[in-house]
Amino acid sequence: MTYSEPSTSDFWEKITHGFKKMGGEVAILAITLWLVMTDPKTPISIKITIGSALAYLIMPVDMIPDFIPVTGYADDLAALSAAATAAGTSITEEHKTQAREKWEAL
Repeated sequence: MTYSEPSTSDFWEKITHGFKKMGGEVAILAITLWLVMTDPKTPISIKITIGSALAYLIMPVDMIPDFIPVTGYADDLAALSAAATAAGTSITEEHKTQAREKWEAL
C-alpha cells in the first residue's frame, strides 16, 4: 500500500477560497495539520491520519455540505479535531506559529 498526501493545490485552493465560510480557527487548524503532515519528522501513521482528515476537508461531497451556513464545516472540524488529537506531540509550537503566519498572510 502506498501513501499519497492530498493535493497541495486542492488544499490551498480550499483554504484560500473557503476560509471566510470555515472561519479562522478551522482554517488555522487545517493549515497546522498540513504543516505537520508535510514535516519529514512526522511518523507515517500520523501523516496517514492527518491526510485522511485533510482529504475529507477538500472533498466536494461530505456528510454536511460546506455551503450550508454555520453547520457546513462542523463535520470537517470534527475530522480535523480527531486528527489533531491523534497527532498529539507531533504538533509543535513551530507548526502552530507557521500556521498563524500563513493564515494572516491570506
